[in-house]
Amino acid sequence: MRIDDVIYFAPGIRAIDLDFNNREQILEGFKNRIYSYYLLPAEKLNVQEFAFASGVILMATIDAITYYSIGGNNRIKDFMFQCKILDGMPEDRKRLVVKAFDDYFRNGLIHEGRIKNGCQFSYEYGFVYFDDTFLVINPKMLYNEVTEYFQNYLDTLSKHTGAFTQFYQKFYRQYYPEIQSIKRQNT
Repeated sequence: MRIDDVIYFAPGIRAIDLDFNNREQILEGFKNRIYSYYLLPAEKLNVQEFAFASGVILMATIDAITYYSIGGNNRIKDFMFQCKILDGMPEDRKRLVVKAFDDYFRNGLIHEGRIKNGCQFSYEYGFVYFDDTFLVINPKMLYNEVTEYFQNYLDTLSKHTGAFTQFYQKFYRQYYPEIQSIKRQNT
């Protein structure tokens, strides 16, 4: 985010001040970035009942978090399989819902700017309604799942060195060149 002539990694942390050797700052910056740029706007949109807009931000949030926590091409599916809202659903049904979530919501929004196959975000239903062709996701419930998942991931990062190391390698690869470029421009 740019404010005046300053680029911020997260609110309160200028990009040029990000210290890649400071574990606490990295974790706090990552947490602040996800909450401030993704989760807080999604929550505000949910309060105003802008289902599509909130859902789009939540899909970007899931992509952003799972890039670090899961990685790989199936990370959205893996995230969904961990969601508590699918608990108790028969495995074959769960696989259909997870595939539809990935194909119609994530891939549709990211690649085509739309939700495909008549699926939608809506506040009128619970988390999922699926009749083998039509999936409806309540973005307030999705927000709760994403927030809980993110908090659990942050807890894991703060307690387990191996998890932090894996996160840090991806974080460094993703942000270090960009931050260095910004620092060079400011000297």
